Amino acid sequence: MRGSILGVGTDIAGSIRIPGIFDGTYALRPSIHRIPYGGQTGSGRKGLAGIRPCAGPLATSVRDLGLFMKTVVDIDPWQYDSSTIFSTWRTAPPKETLRFGFILEDPHFPVHPPILNTLTRAVDALKAAGHEVINLTTPSIRDALLLGFRTFAMDPARTAFSHITKSGEPRIPALRTTDLPNMDLPFEWAPHTLESLYDLNVQRETLCEQFRQLIVQNKIDAIIMPGYQGTAVAHDQVGWVPYTVLANVLDVCRLTPGPC
Repeated sequence: MRGSILGVGTDIAGSIRIPGIFDGTYALRPSIHRIPYGGQTGSGRKGLAGIRPCAGPLATSVRDLGLFMKTVVDIDPWQYDSSTIFSTWRTAPPKETLRFGFILEDPHFPVHPPILNTLTRAVDALKAAGHEVINLTTPSIRDALLLGFRTFAMDPARTAFSHITKSGEPRIPALRTTDLPNMDLPFEWAPHTLESLYDLNVQRETLCEQFRQLIVQNKIDAIIMPGYQGTAVAHDQVGWVPYTVLANVLDVCRLTPGPC
């Protein structure tokens, strides 16, 4: 509703992009350490490694996302915040035609008809504008989702849940939608050992390499895929977010546009 022209969110599984998908805004999940993150207060245990959260903008246009990123990076934030990488703002030379990779869905999380319609229209419009769209066969997105959430659960103290217990308040319904096992993920939360942590790191490295090869071998400029399997859901009913968490597992930049 344009009550705010710009906001900054944090994202470890989709918390920047899902508002963009559901609320008609534009959102960008940058790579980690690109935007200053120091001073944030999180619910998780300090020192937790693996998949890290990042900060990024939500706005009412793609133009404003670019303005935010350029403005922040141009002040050399690494001079003020040790969580930020040293990397200058770079402008890519324009290309008349682009080569897009297209990921339709994971069979365990099929997209709903309105999402399929939007994706189809987007692909048709790009082709009509002279761009190339390549259908991609990817590693299992469901497996990437499970990998991500197993990484989030590495803390044996379950710090985030201990905060809820101390509050004396019940868990919100949204948390119950991600309990395991369930119909989509028939797995138990396995207790972690040092061996399993090493295995998780190997699985993640393997997944990142598979996607790197997929992008490089197909000479892909960008990937088009759903951000969520459906349109906006009732409050506290989001549940699993396979398509957004993939970018966190891979640690790649992900733009979510508002309505077409």
